[in-house]
Amino acid sequence: MDSGTSKNATEESGSSRPHQSPTGGINSPTPDKKSEGSGVSGNNNVVHHGNASASGGGVVNYGKISKIYIASTPVEDVSELDKWLKPVDFTDKMDLYLKNFVPGTRQSLLKEIIGWIEDANSGAVLWIKGEAGVGKSMLSWIVSNNIPESIVLGAMFFCEFNNVNRSRADQVILTVAAKLAKKIPEYAEFLAKKRNQDSVSEKKLLQETDISKLFDELILEGLRGITFDKTIVIIIDALDECTLCIGKHDTYQNLLDLLARLSGDSKLTFLKIIVSARPENAIFERLRNCAIVDIQSSKSSRENFDDIVKFVSGCLRRKFGTNDNRLSQTSRELARKAEGVFLYARLACDQISSQLSKRFDKAAEMQVVEDIVRNLKYGVDNLYEIELLNVIKMSQNGELEGCEDFNSIENILGIICCVREPLSQVGIADLLDCRERAVEAVVNALRKILNIGKVVTVVHKSLSDYLTRSQSNTPLTIGLNIETTLAIRSLQVLNQELKFNILDLPQDDLYRWHQDIPDFEQRVNSIPDHLRYAGLYATSHLALVKEAPTGIIETIDEIVSTKLLYWMELLSVLSQFSDFVGVSAALLAWCSRNNGLSKTLTLRLLSDAKRVCAQFGVPISVCALQVYWSALPFSPVNSTFHQTFASAKWRPKGKYPALLQTQGIATQWSPCLCTCVGHTKYVTAVAISNDGDRIVSGSGDNTVKIWNANTRKRNTNVDRSHWECDCSCDKQ
Repeated sequence: MDSGTSKNATEESGSSRPHQSPTGGINSPTPDKKSEGSGVSGNNNVVHHGNASASGGGVVNYGKISKIYIASTPVEDVSELDKWLKPVDFTDKMDLYLKNFVPGTRQSLLKEIIGWIEDANSGAVLWIKGEAGVGKSMLSWIVSNNIPESIVLGAMFFCEFNNVNRSRADQVILTVAAKLAKKIPEYAEFLAKKRNQDSVSEKKLLQETDISKLFDELILEGLRGITFDKTIVIIIDALDECTLCIGKHDTYQNLLDLLARLSGDSKLTFLKIIVSARPENAIFERLRNCAIVDIQSSKSSRENFDDIVKFVSGCLRRKFGTNDNRLSQTSRELARKAEGVFLYARLACDQISSQLSKRFDKAAEMQVVEDIVRNLKYGVDNLYEIELLNVIKMSQNGELEGCEDFNSIENILGIICCVREPLSQVGIADLLDCRERAVEAVVNALRKILNIGKVVTVVHKSLSDYLTRSQSNTPLTIGLNIETTLAIRSLQVLNQELKFNILDLPQDDLYRWHQDIPDFEQRVNSIPDHLRYAGLYATSHLALVKEAPTGIIETIDEIVSTKLLYWMELLSVLSQFSDFVGVSAALLAWCSRNNGLSKTLTLRLLSDAKRVCAQFGVPISVCALQVYWSALPFSPVNSTFHQTFASAKWRPKGKYPALLQTQGIATQWSPCLCTCVGHTKYVTAVAISNDGDRIVSGSGDNTVKIWNANTRKRNTNVDRSHWECDCSCDKQ
């Protein structure tokens, strides 16, 4: 196989892909007789995943066989890069699209996109544009499975709004880097050198919260240093759902700006970038001048309609076994009501299927289907309403165990919609402090509009949008009250379950790093989902609580004055200690906003916590117990932090060794609040925002940099060519 040639898209996730027919459509692959079981075949270019089928709805059975490109880089090197970068796995998404794929659909759109990829003069970025539910993600998947053999599919990323690993800009960068390494040996060698440098560096690159720097060092620098004679395609789906990022202002807008730098680089003419997204203002402003495939344009609407007819016909044909005139007319009527939205058609077919699960004779079934379709209202919101009214009725009839009132249903559904990352049913029950059977009952009742697996998510972001809009006619409305509930419960969980040495790490060697503990990952996996979630996101929910509920101030005071070190330890073992700067800053801001309610001790400890992170962040990040063995004994002796937690009164007897005996330690924190590193020449101007959150600096290097004052990381960078006005600082 030629170097740099990708034979298949689904190596990206390890999932299966349909076979590409000579006519450009997607058909069932011809099973390989050597594909029994799993593993890599003798020719080292076929990965076999066993067999699976997805029947019905026009979907044919596919053998799960994937061909992958084996680069000249040794497999163990790529494996080590994966361990370092930890790319996001999308096997579940790829399998879902394979299951729901209808052969023969999206042909003209596919042809248009492939034509754009093959045209060297068509531009570097293509935007698959469309509103919610019109099939952008499915089209992205179809494109990935039909990349010509002369083109390399470099990487694919599916953003997902309520999944922390799939909605962060840094995860996009790390995953794209890891995937590109599998396709470009020279780039893999570059990353291997970066990994080796990082292993001996005091400041770890992957702990970098400035996505611009992460992008520059991992992607831009590496790609600019290689030569490649084939076109490489990067696909990022649902970019508008990339909303949870490591920096305060790092959202998909920043990621788009970084991608623009790739597309505009004269040394990277071999790159083609495809993004799919809703036409939100920020996206439209940045992508309006690039190539656009509008799924809902008049040119595409006819194909959209025909594709939905094929999908609905397949679903109904599976039930009736025939395709008579009545079925065809009903399929077309439902397609008209779908108005180009595939999601509507799928939900409608699910509702029809559930109605037909009741006992009807064959003669009456078709009439039932016709009546259901005739009575359906236009718009996917109306289908959501049907499901919600049904679950409310079940609750009123006592059919949902433990959910006899609206509040229980609203809380469970609210958590599914509003959590910062998905939880399992057990995790939801533990976080809500309710019975697991109650969660199971609600989730099963709403299975048509939820994705149920190891974790529970909404079937589509439009459901969350529908439930969080203020509408008097919505059966269930999820407002800011769910944020209050999540904040209260997360804080209660922390107060009840945080403890010293939560993983029972060995204490015989004070300087043993996490990576040197053989079963460290297994220990981390033993942390309950709800405790992990509370440690990471309690302050994210608290920030949206405007008025302090009863008891929450007391809970915060108790956590900060007795368990602050345990919280630091928890984030360290979760490899998220760099987030504690934001956690302490958010808590301090919220407590300060509620003047006079929090104890002075709480405010002082939170202020000191930011200093602890700045001064001892490196050792704590690699060894959680350094919270007690480095930060505590070496913190300034007159600081509130040291005086509170180094005292024998606070220290639980026998829980950890006595503090190191130290001399000559500073009595107060350094007057330097923070150092922001990034300019290459003298800084000539500085301004601080009125809220104290941002710092703007100008330099002789012809750049203006905007910094996050809490994390000391750069939010954005503006070179002189983009200056539109002079920046000035309010002298007052």
